[in-house]
Amino acid sequence: MGNYFKNFIFLLIFFCASLQSDNYSYSDLLKVCSSGQVKALKEVNAYLRFDADIVFQSLEGGLTAAKVYSFEIQDKKFVLRFLDIKHSKRKRENEIYALKIGDQLKISPSYVFSDKNAFLTVMSFIEGHALHQPSESQLKNLGKMLKKLHNYSDFYPIKDSLIERLKRYYQKGIKSKIAYPTGFDQEIRATLNKPCLHSLAPSHGDLNPYNILINDFNGKINIIDWTTATLDDPFADLSYFCLLSNLTVTQEKIFLTSYLGRAASKKELQTLKENKGIVCLLKAALWFQFSETDKERMLPHATRISSLDTKLYSSTLKSFQDYLAEQDVVNFYTAPKSEVKSYALSFYKAYLESKTMD
Repeated sequence: MGNYFKNFIFLLIFFCASLQSDNYSYSDLLKVCSSGQVKALKEVNAYLRFDADIVFQSLEGGLTAAKVYSFEIQDKKFVLRFLDIKHSKRKRENEIYALKIGDQLKISPSYVFSDKNAFLTVMSFIEGHALHQPSESQLKNLGKMLKKLHNYSDFYPIKDSLIERLKRYYQKGIKSKIAYPTGFDQEIRATLNKPCLHSLAPSHGDLNPYNILINDFNGKINIIDWTTATLDDPFADLSYFCLLSNLTVTQEKIFLTSYLGRAASKKELQTLKENKGIVCLLKAALWFQFSETDKERMLPHATRISSLDTKLYSSTLKSFQDYLAEQDVVNFYTAPKSEVKSYALSFYKAYLESKTMD
């Protein structure tokens, strides 16, 4: 693993180890934050005026490096989100800007505050749950919300598109001398050389079920975590959601019909299928980066490739649909390398199968 990831994981482990319980005081947070984050906390304190007995409760952050807490002031509940410290100020500002647009469009939690150096943001708290196994009405509502975002016409932040992220993950793996299954390199190159056939649109970039919250009281859908917001092919968002939500063909048609305002054409359904394949390739490229132990990397490259090929076509390889159905996201920072490898292979196998399906 390169020094970049080693340093990041060290910081993440240090931060988590510094806070041993679920609830923290304002002074607790001040003790473990970087100097920039301390200044940001003091700014938000001056703005919201924390009570002496205020409690910050840690919220599950998934695979993101951002730390997230809920807190309450005068019977109003908020979320405090520390933005990823490895990102530049410009990237952190872009995330905040995208959140503000989501608030403006009424498709995300309400924006409340951010500090001048963009180390944190405060938004309204959503008492809800992730959008797993969406209902027909939820699919229709989300389709309309996504269309509203894609039609947004003012300035929008720019980060890596889905294709650019695929290229970045693959190149990091190459630089780290990670082994890939036979043919993986050719599939990556072929995908990267495909032209984008649609006009770029304001996109979320990471529409997995954990970034879509359903309000438990009124059923309203809220899109969260705008870290990857950028201009992109609109089918990137559509395919990301359809794949990672494990939608059936019928559910996909309901979702697309709501998004398009009409029934999807055969060409549009084919485009969705192709882009779902690209998302599979993206997931595989990301997880492959973390799939080998130091001992495995000492083996000849050909030996590691052969081992991957054997696992890829093994009848015991768990399918990506099984992972999604079980809501099981393998954490590439903490899971055994064998599990990370199987997870990557499951998505790559799904990509290969998507090319052969009618």
